[in-house]
Amino acid sequence: MVYGWWEQRNTDRTCATNQKTLVQLFNAESQASTSKVRESVREWQKFRPKW
Repeated sequence: MVYGWWEQRNTDRTCATNQKTLVQLFNAESQASTSKVRESVREWQKFRPKW
């Protein structure tokens, strides 16, 4: 019984760790895409005709 409880706790911890890693990956991805968008906007402003 105690063994099962311990297993469950370990599983929960592993899931939490995996989730944290996923969140970090997601954040890194969104930051990268945000900077890409900023670069594109800068490029676009460079080529945009001056009104």
